[in-house]
Amino acid sequence: MNNVSQTAPSRPHTDRPQIPVRRPGLEYPVDRARRWLHGRVTTLVAHALSPLFPAGERFFIKSVMAFADEVKDPQLRHEMRQFAAQEAVHTHEHQKYDETVDHHYPTAFLEAQTAEILDQLWERVSGTRRGRRFALAMTVALEHFTALLGEQSLEHIDIYDGVDPQFAELWTWHAAEEIEHKAVAIDVYRHIGGGELERMIVQATATGGILFAMFMNIAVCMARDGIVFQPRAWAEVLRFLFIDPGPLTKAVPHYLDAYKPGFHPWDHDNRDLIEKWEARYPRVAEARRQQRSAQ
Repeated sequence: MNNVSQTAPSRPHTDRPQIPVRRPGLEYPVDRARRWLHGRVTTLVAHALSPLFPAGERFFIKSVMAFADEVKDPQLRHEMRQFAAQEAVHTHEHQKYDETVDHHYPTAFLEAQTAEILDQLWERVSGTRRGRRFALAMTVALEHFTALLGEQSLEHIDIYDGVDPQFAELWTWHAAEEIEHKAVAIDVYRHIGGGELERMIVQATATGGILFAMFMNIAVCMARDGIVFQPRAWAEVLRFLFIDPGPLTKAVPHYLDAYKPGFHPWDHDNRDLIEKWEARYPRVAEARRQQRSAQ
């Protein structure tokens, strides 16, 4: 059998960052939400991403916890619970963000559209183990993508200089926690016998899906401003995403690691970014941390 289609071994849980649950309790000022990230067009990228998160995070939680009964490793079970708790707080905070931004852009509508799509997908696949494994493979793929976006956010943390601290704290906190729990979904996937070929195929299709959704959301927000057909506005968005700071371009090398048999997110150890974030944003880093003991 081709080794790409075989199940890769699970990795040990030693020497990993903890997965604490922080509850930052942020409040987002409506009057500064429109263009908090150094201008209207660059801020549209954040406005386009945020509506994807609430339903996306709920889908991730369901996909991982659907296999809770099959996971006997106590440390992995603990990490699953912490993963779910972190993602639940992300859902709550991004819902608040979307409600704030909805005064300017249709983020509530975009959030509802995403929820409808993912809820229907879960309804279709959750009835069989094979379908639930597919959903988990999707979660593995998108957790890899979001962890890399989180890495880029913290690699270029200076972009948040001079912006409203509530917005900076939201996006950097979320970025750090995506790194902290980046291996949980793939560890569960391998623990329950998920195959490498399926994982790689789903990685490609899920990446295409989230990029399409992100650019559609950007277009909807640009349409609200009447600039969706302005080449200069699109050039500014594309420059931000692909050139300066260029998170999508700079994430490519580590993104491609996912197509290697036996890939594991912690082959790329970037916990130093979490430490730098904790030093820069200590209030959120220590906000009601909850680290449950493994059972």
